[in-house]
Amino acid sequence: MSMKQEVNLLPWRLYAHRQKCHQMLFTLLAIMLATGIYHQIISTKHKQNQLQYHQLQRQQQHIEQQLAKSQQQLHQLRQQANPQSFSVIPVQQLEQILSTIQQFPLSQGELTRLLLEHNAQQLTLILQGHTSHQEFNAIEQQLHQQLWLQHLELTDFITHPDQSVQFELSLQITHEETNGN
Repeated sequence: MSMKQEVNLLPWRLYAHRQKCHQMLFTLLAIMLATGIYHQIISTKHKQNQLQYHQLQRQQQHIEQQLAKSQQQLHQLRQQANPQSFSVIPVQQLEQILSTIQQFPLSQGELTRLLLEHNAQQLTLILQGHTSHQEFNAIEQQLHQQLWLQHLELTDFITHPDQSVQFELSLQITHEETNGN
């Protein structure tokens, strides 16, 4: 005689067993789906970070190239600069120039540019500004009285409809005076 062993599952047990299997299967699918989505998000973020990293590397390389180029240009300019082309203005004379400029009667106008140029034997002080006719005449008269000034030249003079003037004066200072002689 052969004995058969059977599991006697009542329909309600069979139904409960199937429900647990379905529930476990659904839970596993949900976990797998969540894991897949998480993996996709991490993968996308990683790719974005790699792209950003490569862009930053390219920017850094570009900036380093620009820096190297700028340093090379600076080096060339330093080599081209002739230290003998610079001259020294004695402190006393510089104080005289600044004191004179400070005493300009400029209540209605202003100086817009002050430039000191040096060539072979002369220093040239260029003054640009705008003011009224009356103040300009007073400035010009004050400059003619200065002993440190070798030559005064009006290089630009424009009269505006509101009776103001725009001017540029070139003041030549001799090289001998700048050396303190």
